[in-house]
Amino acid sequence: MNKIGHRNGAVVCMTAFFLVKGVSIDAVVTSVGIYFGAFIPDMDADYSYIQHLFPKLAKMYKLLPKNRIFKHRGLFLHSFYTLLFLFLLYNIIGTSILLGLFLGVLSHHVLDYKIKNYFKLFKGVW
Repeated sequence: MNKIGHRNGAVVCMTAFFLVKGVSIDAVVTSVGIYFGAFIPDMDADYSYIQHLFPKLAKMYKLLPKNRIFKHRGLFLHSFYTLLFLFLLYNIIGTSILLGLFLGVLSHHVLDYKIKNYFKLFKGVW
């Protein structure tokens, strides 16, 4: 899926969040997390939108070896482990931005799963 599809997915997720929680500072912070979280799994893809937003972070990520863990759709950014990590971190720290990142990454995975039938969310888990 491309930038527009993931952006639209983030907007739908943010709208649903506002409808459920109402408008507040926490809801706005969570929405920012949702927006950026929708693009985080593509940090490792060449010419992705998130690389354009954070070029220094993208350069640091490109220094990592391109093996099963750090390649595009590898186990680091584009898998169940990312969701599990964000979920656990949110339950430990409990900030709105972490909830937003979790929901954004979740929306990214759901859209990729619905569009690309070869994508396996639980790859490497069993």
